[in-house]
Amino acid sequence: MADVPAKSGASHAVAAFLSILLGGLISDVLGTYASVFSDFSQSLGEPIVGVLGGSISATTTGHLLIATGLAFAWGVAYHYARHGSTRDEPAPRVEGPTANPAADDLPDPDGGDVPEALAGIVTGGYAPESVGAADGEVQSYLETTLGGDVRSRLARTHDRLVDAEQRSLAERVASLESDIETLQRSLSPALAATVADPDRRDALRASHVDLVEATAALRASADTLESAAQDGRPDSAIAECRGRYEALRNAHQRRRRLIEQASDTP
Repeated sequence: MADVPAKSGASHAVAAFLSILLGGLISDVLGTYASVFSDFSQSLGEPIVGVLGGSISATTTGHLLIATGLAFAWGVAYHYARHGSTRDEPAPRVEGPTANPAADDLPDPDGGDVPEALAGIVTGGYAPESVGAADGEVQSYLETTLGGDVRSRLARTHDRLVDAEQRSLAERVASLESDIETLQRSLSPALAATVADPDRRDALRASHVDLVEATAALRASADTLESAAQDGRPDSAIAECRGRYEALRNAHQRRRRLIEQASDTP
């Protein structure tokens, strides 16, 4: 199990520490300009008290107005700093079929054909000289889907769970996102060698199909998890998403072994 990313706790500790330091500084500033601040608060509060009446003084009403304005400004600033103006828009996807054909349906490895599951992802086929390019295209698809889609969904889910004070569930999502990020970094390098052995090309092609299927399943699971977090019932969806990740990790390990074997062959 990977360590929980720093954002699950360290950022809050740093924020608390900075709050202590800045609190003293702000206190000194307000103490220096207390009379000016009080007059400003009173000038803000007098029109409100004049219209609404009540027993609250104009100065106190001004204080409440200033606090409300600062809280609103902080909320807006936090939203755009944390999420960005396009964070909630669907992440761009590299489309590709999700079905995994049976091994018997794979084409003749000497023909260099592309299986249906890889249509739109692999363009050059699996001939001896083009299998490396095919592996690079699959790698690019995985990096785009994992980084631009799956992890962004998990990040939004994590933030939603933190806001809902479901921190133990948020930590599980953060850990899963961290594991996927680690796997994404380990996708490189792609196969650089020519693979003359048709059996090895066949095996690499089958591993590509498994990877694409596992990635599509993980993407769908992350989408389900995001919806479950909105409904307040993400526990089982987190477990399912973790299982999809493990299937992807196993497929990735098979691909890495095949690449190592092909690179060691003269």
